[in-house]
Amino acid sequence: MKKTSDTPQLRAVLQHQQAIDAASDGERGLEKAVAECDQKLQAAREGCPSDAAFEKQLEDLAAAAATGQIAEAEARKREQEIAGKRDPVRQQAGEVGKAIERIERARKGLQRQLDEARSKLDELLARNPEVVAAFLRAEAEQACAIYVEAGAKVREANMQLHVLNALLARHAPVRSGGGGLLSNYAHQFALPLFNLPQCEGLGYKNRPGIWIEGTGYPHEFEIVEQQEAARIGALGVKLEEYPRARAPSAEANADE
Repeated sequence: MKKTSDTPQLRAVLQHQQAIDAASDGERGLEKAVAECDQKLQAAREGCPSDAAFEKQLEDLAAAAATGQIAEAEARKREQEIAGKRDPVRQQAGEVGKAIERIERARKGLQRQLDEARSKLDELLARNPEVVAAFLRAEAEQACAIYVEAGAKVREANMQLHVLNALLARHAPVRSGGGGLLSNYAHQFALPLFNLPQCEGLGYKNRPGIWIEGTGYPHEFEIVEQQEAARIGALGVKLEEYPRARAPSAEANADE
């Protein structure tokens, strides 16, 4: 199996998926920050001091003064005492309120950024199948180029073996009990075509989807047979010039 080479499609899919991973990490980080803001808000609101008890005391004091249950001077004195205790609590509550406002403002900003991050991540995820498909198709085209090159060599070798088998049967027949070069399945040899540019123009017109089958057309076999005979002849081997065996002489028959 071939190793994947550096291609624009490979770089594109790696860059795209790195962007997905980064966007996912960013989304998780913002989700965590929003959750932390919610926790801070809850803690701040629950811990915010209230001056409600002091206000109730002042109301009761004013009611008592209004009904003559307490002298006006005494009421003013006690009012100052209660207000002295209430004011620091009210100041602290004001500071907590400002802190709550800051946290709420931060949370709004984080939520907006989170929504934007989710939208960006959704776009990246939606495009991922397209980017992956482009990468896989580029890989398939590379593999198909290798397939076509290797298939042509296999076709040539397959044809040569069939031709040599025919020459062997013709010029040096196997004795009884022997067999030819071909296995029982040799004639079932076939290679398919793929719907890729590298396979365009290949195959048989009357057999769609088949690139190579058996030994091809008869005339192709004849051409290869002639070429193989010429190659063998160039090696100095004579296939046609010698008889297979000399006929026994009459004297030899008589001696027997």
